[in-house]
Amino acid sequence: MKKNKNKIIVSIFSLILLLFLSFFVFYIKILPVCVSNTKVITCVENIAKKYLNCDIKIENPKLKTEFSSKIGFQIDNFIISKNSKNILTLENLNTQISLKDLLKNRIILNRFELDYIYADVNKLIDILPKEEKEPKNKQKQLDIDFYDSILTLKKSLISYEIESGYNATLKINDFFIDNTQKNGRNLHFDINTLLSKNGKDVYFAINDKNKVLLKNKHIYVNDCILNINKSKIHINAQASKKDGINVDLTSKGFRIEDIVDIVNSNILINNGSEMLSCFKDISGNFDFNINLTKENIKGVIDLNNGFLKIIPLNNLPVAAKEGKILLSSKDIMLKDFKGYYGTPI
Repeated sequence: MKKNKNKIIVSIFSLILLLFLSFFVFYIKILPVCVSNTKVITCVENIAKKYLNCDIKIENPKLKTEFSSKIGFQIDNFIISKNSKNILTLENLNTQISLKDLLKNRIILNRFELDYIYADVNKLIDILPKEEKEPKNKQKQLDIDFYDSILTLKKSLISYEIESGYNATLKINDFFIDNTQKNGRNLHFDINTLLSKNGKDVYFAINDKNKVLLKNKHIYVNDCILNINKSKIHINAQASKKDGINVDLTSKGFRIEDIVDIVNSNILINNGSEMLSCFKDISGNFDFNINLTKENIKGVIDLNNGFLKIIPLNNLPVAAKEGKILLSSKDIMLKDFKGYYGTPI
C-alpha cells in the first residue's frame, strides 16, 4: 500500500515536472519560431485583412524569450494600407517588456525603440472595430509602467483631419529619454506642428536643445524656445506632482502680424476672422513676461509699437507707440498708452 502511494506521488510529481518543462520548451523555443514562421505571418495577414477590410504587411518579426519574465519583440516593417494608400507604417520596432508584475495587472515596459511611424489617424479610426457597450462587470485594464524604460523615436509623421478643411500635421523627431538614469536625465525632442484651415496655416515648433531635465521627480525647463510662425517664446519652467507647475513665458519683439494670422485663420478661435473684419493693415510688435502657476497668472505686456486702420471709419489710421498691459488672475489693466489716430501733425 505504501509502495503504491509513493508511486502515485512520484507519478504526479513527474507529470507536473513534464508539464512545466513542456511549457518552457514551448515558451523558449517553439513560440519564437512560430512568430517568425512565414506561414504563420501569412495566416495573420489574411485574418487581419478579413476582419479589418484592409491590407497588412508584416516583415521579419522576431520574438525573444528567456528564463525570466522579460520578452523582447522586433519587427522590420509593419504596414496597414487600404486601396494602395498607407494608413499606418512602423519601421524597425524594437521593444522589451517584463511580466513580473502581471498578476498585479501591470506590464513593465523596459524598452521601446522605433525608427519611424506614419499614421493617418482618421483612416486608422475608420478601420478599427467599433467599441461595444461596456459590460457592467468591467475587468480592470492593464497598467503600462514606463518609469524605468528607454524610449526612442527617430522620426514620425502624424496627420489628422479635425474637421472638413481643417487639418493637423504633427512631426515628432529625435525623441529620446533614458528613465534608467535616476540621478537626472534629459528629455530630447524636436516637434513641429502645422495647422491648416481653408488655405491658411499656423506653425508651431519646439526643440529641447538639452534644456529639459527630469530629476528628483521634477521637470526643469531652462530657456526652451517655442516658435509660432515667425515669433519666439522663451520657456522656463519647473513642475512636479507635489509642487505643481511654475512657468515663465517671455518674448522680445513678438510680431502682432503672427497674432493676426492665428486669429484670421479661425484655427484656434472659431470665427476669429470676424473679430478683425473691421480692421486692416495691422502690424507692430510687443514684449511680454508672464508667469503661470496652478492658482495664478500674472504678467506684463509692453507694446513697442502698433498700427491698424479702422475700415468703417474711412480707413482711419490708429497708432500706439507705447503702452503696458498688466495681467492678473482677476483683471487686465491698460496703462501708459501713447499714440495717435488720423494723420500725425
